Amino acid sequence: MARPDLRPMNVGPRLKLLRHYARRRVRRELDGIYTRGLKEARALVAQHPLIICSNHVSWWDPFVLLLSAEALNMRGRCLMDHKALSNLGFFRWLGAIPIHMNNPRLALKELSDAGQRARPSDPIWIFPSGEYKRPHVEDLQFRSGLVRLCKSAPKNALVLPVALDVAFIEAKVPRYFVGFEAPMPLDECIRRKGEARVQARIDSALKTLWRSDELMPLLASRKNRELNGLGSKTLKLIAREEHNADDKKERS
Repeated sequence: MARPDLRPMNVGPRLKLLRHYARRRVRRELDGIYTRGLKEARALVAQHPLIICSNHVSWWDPFVLLLSAEALNMRGRCLMDHKALSNLGFFRWLGAIPIHMNNPRLALKELSDAGQRARPSDPIWIFPSGEYKRPHVEDLQFRSGLVRLCKSAPKNALVLPVALDVAFIEAKVPRYFVGFEAPMPLDECIRRKGEARVQARIDSALKTLWRSDELMPLLASRKNRELNGLGSKTLKLIAREEHNADDKKERS
């Protein structure tokens, strides 16, 4: 097997600008992004057409997807409901593919067309639940559109489950976790209840992701950011003065 080409991918100015914007927003408003299995996923992306399947956690998911795609050295296309895409038109610059969820016949055709476009370094990313689902609280409820997408994908394609989770760890803002799990053969996802198998893989990953010893920073957390504000510095100064006053009393 030929070695995958892991050289940085050339991207256009629009995508560079959006990645820069996403990085600034995440650094300012989240407590970092941590990943598991990124190295293995990066090699996989370069070698195989992929259907990347993920749970949908929050409004931040597209930003996390954007920065993950950069780390994976891929372009990639994400399926989005056409109504949402009409309100977020800049995602078309990223290769977002509209799906008319309110028209089942048209949606099936769009899913079939999208599956055929999967290529190495240019996978298709799908959120099969179609809406936000809170990890550990709500059933992910993956829909059968994933199966239709897989049926039209190239025969050598694989399905890459990606678990997304968010938690408050060491700051007042949440930290994101991205788990790139082991790939699944296309046949396993095409068979009856294929979407349930992928969902079960992601459910299992979510049980251990946020406390995994294998996590690596995609964007490192800004530890102690809440301890560096004006209020915290004032409290530290007061505590230091009280400590010094106590020392003087003991000496006298």
